[in-house]
Amino acid sequence: MSTTQNSLFAYEASEKTGPTRRRLVYNYLLKQGAMGATDDEIIHSTSIEHKSMAGTRHQLMKLGAVEDTGNRRPTRSGNPATVWVAIPGVRVSEAPVKTDREHLMTAARKQLKEMSDDQLRVFLEVTVTEQPIDLLDFYAEFRE
Repeated sequence: MSTTQNSLFAYEASEKTGPTRRRLVYNYLLKQGAMGATDDEIIHSTSIEHKSMAGTRHQLMKLGAVEDTGNRRPTRSGNPATVWVAIPGVRVSEAPVKTDREHLMTAARKQLKEMSDDQLRVFLEVTVTEQPIDLLDFYAEFRE
């Protein structure tokens, strides 16, 4: 199965489950009131998969349904995390409309994923004109 087919299946699945996840997270945050919750607390309390949480919360942010309180609380692993609160009265059943830039970024990520290492090197040499950075060296510490 190709990357494109996988992406299409993932997109179709998210179209079915997205509204349910948005409502679940939104309603949970409404119940928390001004105390709000971190992504980690939401994941733990609602059983939403970690990989789905950031995207769901991002959609809620774009809809104006949640906002950052400016406060931080430790996660279960002890790291500081943003505390989010819900804005009452927002309709969250519809996904936020994607901007042209978001569509372009999705298409660009798809093309980048399909490039070989050599194609990526050529791409970076051609597109990075001011002080080229060796991105493989730059990200080496994260790969280890």
